[in-house]
Amino acid sequence: MPDVRSNVGGPTRDRLGGGCVTPFRQEVNRWWPQLAAAVLGTGAEAGVWLDVGCGVGQGHGLLQRAGLRGRYLGVDLAAASDWEQPDRSGGTLERTFLACDVVHLTSALGASTVDGAMSISAFEHFPDDLAALLAVRTVLRDGARLLLCVPAPAGRLLWGPRHGYRWYTAQRLRQLAEEAGMRVELLQPLGGAASLGLGLVWFVPAYVLSKLVAIALLVRHGGRRGAARRRHPWSAHLVTRIQFAHCATPRGRRLHQHVIALVNRLDGRARTPASAWAAVIRKPANAGAADD
Repeated sequence: MPDVRSNVGGPTRDRLGGGCVTPFRQEVNRWWPQLAAAVLGTGAEAGVWLDVGCGVGQGHGLLQRAGLRGRYLGVDLAAASDWEQPDRSGGTLERTFLACDVVHLTSALGASTVDGAMSISAFEHFPDDLAALLAVRTVLRDGARLLLCVPAPAGRLLWGPRHGYRWYTAQRLRQLAEEAGMRVELLQPLGGAASLGLGLVWFVPAYVLSKLVAIALLVRHGGRRGAARRRHPWSAHLVTRIQFAHCATPRGRRLHQHVIALVNRLDGRARTPASAWAAVIRKPANAGAADD
């Protein structure tokens, strides 16, 4: 499937030939366009669609598959080295990038200038997620929605214990929205028991092995992290390289895809414990009057 969110980037993605994703990413690839189409709409009017913490800009493909028209605006601190090129298949969603701290969105875009927003696995990386949500609320038009995806506490088995500043419960998401003057309209668990079980036998060993290798390289170079990285560039994103090593062959990719499809089906039957949450958070329709 072209232009979808992946777990590998740059040269690694090109070498593997695509198709190598975690159960969580596969679920997002499949379900997110449906959610965006239902929540943000596929009407004739073109809009400005904001992707907060856009990374390499793969949210463009998800929103384009949802049928959205107008302008996709990816926002992040800096453009990723493998910022993806626009889809050349004749889509109707222009693709642009803005280098900006999320808390400065209002000064960069102006108030009430965005028709809808999305953010996948980014809010947990913001030092102040409430300030980030308040900034998104300000640039959204009255009544507009944010589609948000963040990791749940059990997601530590899939992303590692040092992923971001925080993990979200359903209660925390509702509280965050309330503090920002917004309302949660939908809260959907993602992942489940099967993907967490796979994480125990797949991600956790790769994570531990990558840390052991990193420690060995640091010891070899007298604790100089920069020297270790310069002398051993292959050590970058080592967890990902170990996780997806089997995808270097066509047979490995086929086996991977069958396993992920099975895990996704099993997750659909047992969503507890969830590894992530997808939420639809709406700015009040009369927010402008209330703010005045």
